[in-house]
Amino acid sequence: MSARRQLSTVGGGMAAVLASALLACGGSPKAPDLITRDLPAGEVGPNVTKVMPTDPLAAGGGFLDAGCCVVRFALPHETDQVDARLVLPTGKYPMDDFDAGYWSGIACLPPSANYFYFEVGYPTDDLDSGTLLYVERVNDALPVQTGTPYADQVNVFEAPDGGVCGGIDAAKYLSLPDAG
Repeated sequence: MSARRQLSTVGGGMAAVLASALLACGGSPKAPDLITRDLPAGEVGPNVTKVMPTDPLAAGGGFLDAGCCVVRFALPHETDQVDARLVLPTGKYPMDDFDAGYWSGIACLPPSANYFYFEVGYPTDDLDSGTLLYVERVNDALPVQTGTPYADQVNVFEAPDGGVCGGIDAAKYLSLPDAG
């Protein structure tokens, strides 16, 4: 059989299959039925098109849907310290060790005044145990308050201007005391 004759036979067979499919489906295609549903009434959610900046300090902190301000804190790193964390009444936040000689960590705070301090961890005499001895510290580059029921010494997170995250002086909490 020649190639032309094979092509016409295959083409004719395909046309027959298409025609029978159209007849089986009722002829011409029709638009699908749309599904409708009633949506619950209530408050409109937050505008999700706003994206939090990748730098949490952009514009003085970022406001999260959880209702808190993202703030970065710093504390000088001293010899033999192997861990550090920021302590607030709402919880403890881990801090990272930077080769530049300081600890840094991020916390999510409500835009209101708050106390905070740091805990730094030192290895115990039993190195094999893996336990750490934690000691309370404050950042001496920030105002220190004593005699609080919260801790012997604390730093104060000041309420931002206007009670909004953009009013936070974010650079202040990254301040480190002079080395000399």
